Amino acid sequence: MTAAPASNTGTVWQTRLSRQAAAAYEHDLETLGIDRSEALRRGLRLLHREALETRMARDVEDFYSGERAPLSDVTAALYDEAAGARPDQLSSPS
Repeated sequence: MTAAPASNTGTVWQTRLSRQAAAAYEHDLETLGIDRSEALRRGLRLLHREALETRMARDVEDFYSGERAPLSDVTAALYDEAAGARPDQLSSPS
């Protein structure tokens, strides 16, 4: 993706897509009733949110030096630890 100076209002980014991907995305835009610029803004907001979450997760890992973060008293009270149903022991669904 390249960035080029634009008017005083912002920056223009461009990328190349395969014809197949472009056709699929155009269909998506029609379905959602948005234009390319809005689609790109939405995608970049999602990218930014994912990056923020990744940075926060790394900060937590760094803070606890690789140890498991402790459960709060409230969270622990919501789960029956005797039954092994603590949220820090649950695996994510595949």
